[in-house]
Amino acid sequence: MDMHFTQRRPIGYWVKRLDVAIDEAVDRALARLGADRRQWQILTSLLDGPADLLEALSPFGGVHDALSVLSARGLVAEEGERVVLTAEGRRVQASLAEAVGGVRGVVGRGVSAEEYAATVGLLARMAHNLDLLTCGEVGPKSG
Repeated sequence: MDMHFTQRRPIGYWVKRLDVAIDEAVDRALARLGADRRQWQILTSLLDGPADLLEALSPFGGVHDALSVLSARGLVAEEGERVVLTAEGRRVQASLAEAVGGVRGVVGRGVSAEEYAATVGLLARMAHNLDLLTCGEVGPKSG
């Protein structure tokens, strides 16, 4: 990749570009296995046992619809007030996790563990800085 080109684009461009690219790649990988992101999130959330999915996934929409689809496919079942994975649900979740892991592997290709950790740390620090600016704890020019 041309370094001059990458340096002309601000970090916000690359963060958004990467976010969209990851979302699209994950969505395609899940769709090939007959699932969508919400279904994958639900199946993954249930790996450790029954969960209150409405609370865990409350920031996201579509939980009820996804649960209906998973239930109709025999991947989840109700146990009283809770939802649990069936044996088939565990098998499907493992296939979906493998597909998502493949996408993550492509994302990290050529990136060392140190580079990855440094990048995540850098992005977290930048987000924290903007949080401080938003709540008025730091001005735009202060350090």
